[in-house]
Amino acid sequence: MLLPQPLRVATVFFVFGIALQLWRLEGFSASYDQGLFLQELWSGSQGRWFESTLSAELSAAVKLGGELPQLGYLHASQHLNLLSQLWIPLIPMLGIYALPLVQVALLTAGGLMLFQLARSEGLASPIALRLLIAYYCSITVLGPLLENFHDLCPVPLLGFALIWALRQGRLWPALCAALFITFVRGDAGIVSFGIGLWGLLRLQGKKRLLAALVLIWSVIYVALATAWLQPLLGADVNQRFLSEKFGQYLSPGSEASGTLGLLAALLKQPQLLLLELVSPPVRSLEYLLAPMLPLALLPLLSLDAWLLIAAPLFMALAAKGFSALATSLRYVLYLAPGVFGGAVLWWRSHPELFGRKWFRQLWTAAISLSLLLALSSNPHRSLSALIPDSIKPWAQAGIQEQWARREAALTALALIPADATVAAHTPLLPRLAMRPVLLRYPYHSDFLNRQGNKTAVDWIALLPRYHRPFLAAFPEDRDQLLVLRARTMQLIDAGAYGVRHCAEGALLLKRGAPSSAQNLACAHEALAAPNLNL
Repeated sequence: MLLPQPLRVATVFFVFGIALQLWRLEGFSASYDQGLFLQELWSGSQGRWFESTLSAELSAAVKLGGELPQLGYLHASQHLNLLSQLWIPLIPMLGIYALPLVQVALLTAGGLMLFQLARSEGLASPIALRLLIAYYCSITVLGPLLENFHDLCPVPLLGFALIWALRQGRLWPALCAALFITFVRGDAGIVSFGIGLWGLLRLQGKKRLLAALVLIWSVIYVALATAWLQPLLGADVNQRFLSEKFGQYLSPGSEASGTLGLLAALLKQPQLLLLELVSPPVRSLEYLLAPMLPLALLPLLSLDAWLLIAAPLFMALAAKGFSALATSLRYVLYLAPGVFGGAVLWWRSHPELFGRKWFRQLWTAAISLSLLLALSSNPHRSLSALIPDSIKPWAQAGIQEQWARREAALTALALIPADATVAAHTPLLPRLAMRPVLLRYPYHSDFLNRQGNKTAVDWIALLPRYHRPFLAAFPEDRDQLLVLRARTMQLIDAGAYGVRHCAEGALLLKRGAPSSAQNLACAHEALAAPNLNL
């Protein structure tokens, strides 16, 4: 018996996503955030909630104060990702494969919730199905689908559920969806705030009151989380994350004081705010249009879509930094509920357009173009086995190369005891994350233990082979290999670590161990790229 057509489409998307996520893990393309979240949730399964030494490396104390990462540091001081803690029971059962499964499943479920929203609004099944396909072919969904695990993957599902609940006037589903959105992490409250604002302006009667409750809850929770609760755990949200993204609005030497304090700073500088909202103009326009492309840009005509995306779009345009306007990173998911939900409401008033053949052909072309642009960009090097990362000069880590580096890495990692403290090269972090102490090498190989004493890790694992296919085309890979080489040889020459294993471009150093002449020569070769004079 065949599945209903929406489930068939969702199944194709799920299989595509999980296959590539598993390949990223097996080919050692997954990296830092994958390891960070796995370590945090594994710590939770051990009764140490939110702990992560990988997250500690991003703290204000380390980034701004020059201190060492601290064992016992709580990731919640950066992002209060309460909802992610629901996945903790999966970690002991599925290990490193748990988080890819959660990520792909949640984004797949988001599409099915969109289909349900469309059908509940009375849209014909062919229109609802086309909206579902457009969602799955959007670069703003495919990019986050193929990214390292992130805590924003529930946003589309919960956002569509909240719009549906408000439209239906369902009290408890609406309040639960709003609650869960804010529990994704503090700044996700901007999504429920935007949906509440839309409902306040566009709905009637009791539905409007319900939307007002959602809006008020979003403001209260975000204000309490960023101005009171997170500062109790650490200074990171104000000193680093809000200040780094919105520091242009703050006085020199000052820091943000929660989201409401930040908004006050923005409103005090309207000219600067206006300039930030429109610059850089090309990237800002791309950020707006990319989610709308698979919808044939129809959300541009939808007042509901504009109201639904107003709040998250405002915050993205007002921020600085590459990630704020990146169309393939997780933050763009904040626009998905508004763009696609607004499209549903537009089609509710214009169903006759779908009966025109020329428009159906145009929409098919727009979906196809969105899919082509999403995949041809090789997001997060997920498709390097099939698509070159660069054509001129040629750079590609093909199937054979990825499998070979996998075998080399697994052979080296098998020598590390399960209870050892480790510093690891970025591609190796996800495989080593289920342990209390894991640091990102070469940036750190020392940490502060629970007593605050400086301690060196037992083992250092690195995979210089990972960078070799990309050296000619990508300066950042060349720079990373240079840093790896300099730091590793410094530790070996000082006698702090010895080469315990070296084979096929994978290296393993052990604290206090001697280096054989053969292993030392192998290490020099692994860390060098003669054609580039490294």
